[in-house]
Amino acid sequence: MGMGKRADSLQQEFRVATESLACAPLHVLYDRLNGLLAEAGFNRFVESSCEAYYNEAGRPSIPQGTYIRMLLMGYF
Repeated sequence: MGMGKRADSLQQEFRVATESLACAPLHVLYDRLNGLLAEAGFNRFVESSCEAYYNEAGRPSIPQGTYIRMLLMGYF
């Protein structure tokens, strides 16, 4: 069937209201890990360690602490 040959079907609305989506409970491991890292001052440590390698020009990057957490979760 060629493009534009089907006249009887119309595209439905694509918008989804986020209020109507179900909320899943957070995972206990991630909650405890974030609590431990916050208690240990992980974000301040990573930001001070990486400060020399970041440039102020261009688009803002992902916060360093968040980036390291994403790498860890991907690794494990």
